[in-house]
Amino acid sequence: MRAFKRATWRRTHRSLPEQRKLCGLHFIADYSFFFNIGRQDHAKTVEILLKTFNRVNEIFLSTVFYDETERPVTGYGFYLKGITIESISSGANLDKLSPRKLLYTFSQRSLGDACLIHLFTYSPNLFGVLGMSWMASPALQHLGGICSPPSVADTEILASNTGFTSFSDSDGAQVLSSLAELVTAHELGHSLGAPHDPNTAECSPSAAEGGKFLMYTYAVPGYSPNNYLFSPCSRRAMSKVILAKAPLCFEEEVSIPMSQCGNSRVDSGEECDPGVRSVASDCCTTSCRLRAGAQCSPLNHNCCTKEIKRKSSTMCYTTTSNFDLEIS
Repeated sequence: MRAFKRATWRRTHRSLPEQRKLCGLHFIADYSFFFNIGRQDHAKTVEILLKTFNRVNEIFLSTVFYDETERPVTGYGFYLKGITIESISSGANLDKLSPRKLLYTFSQRSLGDACLIHLFTYSPNLFGVLGMSWMASPALQHLGGICSPPSVADTEILASNTGFTSFSDSDGAQVLSSLAELVTAHELGHSLGAPHDPNTAECSPSAAEGGKFLMYTYAVPGYSPNNYLFSPCSRRAMSKVILAKAPLCFEEEVSIPMSQCGNSRVDSGEECDPGVRSVASDCCTTSCRLRAGAQCSPLNHNCCTKEIKRKSSTMCYTTTSNFDLEIS
């Protein structure tokens, strides 16, 4: 990729705090994902992204990292800072781009101030590549991955805290959601500084010894226990990056508000949520309250009718892990 001019970093001490530290993750679903995977349904698209986030985050939160004294530390992962759904086609032929060009084009957009920003797309023309991201380094002068600020590359502003996952294979068929989740975890691993695993017994074991780990060069199918784990090589590499860069932008769990209006998820205290880039809605305000006369929002509830009323005795919105079921 192109060379970057060094941005200004604030100095910080190189030690891991005892509290859990989380990287704010912003998911963006482009129109091809919204059309092919979300079936042009906002609530369904959000539900898929939330499931992906929960399953990927579980992998990171359970991973054992190491502090500067080689003491094992767990609890490092992500919180979902926002979801953006592009429900209107921009007319740009992003599905005609090579993987590197797609990542570069996405990185040129104005993407906000999240720790990491990840694109979900549906492109069959990526030469078999299901994901790509910028690699992080423990060197503060190296841009890429977590906590990287926008930089200037050939007079253009570029965000290098980005990556993408495609839910389409090279034949245009949808990949299994379990595979897409592992691809997303793999790319976020790169964003935290994990390179591909070397071909060693320690970090690329045989199937009889648990199979390849998550950062194997090729996408792991999810059939072996190690497919859901980071190798010792990956954990050592990511620990160095977290040690150096987590103090720059990671947040303590207690500092993250339970309710975050604008993340496309209905949190505690909210009646609806129009998302970061609010889609014109007659039922949900930008303060996450239902408008007068509205009982629900089609952006957040699968069972919401065109008359913005709930279907009786219907499970409206199913999610996993930390999110409750909404029944009416």
